Amino acid sequence: MHSTYNTTEFDKVVSYLYFFTKKRFKKVLLFPIFQKFSFNLPKDSNVYMPNFCMADIEFKKIEQEVDPRANHMSDENNIIFYNTINNWIQNNILPDKSLFSTYEERQ
Repeated sequence: MHSTYNTTEFDKVVSYLYFFTKKRFKKVLLFPIFQKFSFNLPKDSNVYMPNFCMADIEFKKIEQEVDPRANHMSDENNIIFYNTINNWIQNNILPDKSLFSTYEERQ
């Protein structure tokens, strides 16, 4: 399978989620987990997609075979992540990767 196929299919899923949910909910957060979006969706007041991946918050911080962390982030980062999402919902403050001291972009 060609690598662009995965990107194209991922983009289709994100586009579908955007158009399917934007009129059904007051606010929609499409947060990339393992890969960033390869395109920009239209600016929309009730739909937001951060420009960073959740996995990059603590990527490869555990050298063990089994990751003992709940939700694969430290307790501190889980709290920061919760507060980030809550601030976006309550106060329209956009999620920011700089809040996470462990953030490291994968190559």
